[in-house]
Amino acid sequence: MDTLKLAFEYRYDKALEQVLNNGGKYADLLAIDPESFGITGDMVLGTEEELRAGEIAEDAENRKEEKKRGDKTKYPKTEYARWGEYKEVYQKDKIRRAIAEWASLCEGHYARPELQAIAENLEAPYREVWHAAEIWNL
Repeated sequence: MDTLKLAFEYRYDKALEQVLNNGGKYADLLAIDPESFGITGDMVLGTEEELRAGEIAEDAENRKEEKKRGDKTKYPKTEYARWGEYKEVYQKDKIRRAIAEWASLCEGHYARPELQAIAENLEAPYREVWHAAEIWNL
């Protein structure tokens, strides 16, 4: 499944890159649906069984930490977002990465173009371009 996921994500990434290289705008990037490239919630988030297994493991780890500290804090079960809720987050992250690579935001503060100019060129919210630049500053 990982190879298939990587292939679908590669096609999606290339589509975003092509839109940017052809002078597309931010709205054009948002119009590209990851699902049209075969990317599903099970691929990104994991299957329902995997999510439950991770949730159980995380709860067990929280209980161990609680016992070590003698803490009475109760940790709520982790609730995983469904694909419909997470799809927008996934899509924006992919778009930000595409913008960062297209605009050479990974080149450092001195060599990269002004973020405001990039935002105006793409007709994108400045905040999105700023988040794209932050990807490389982590």
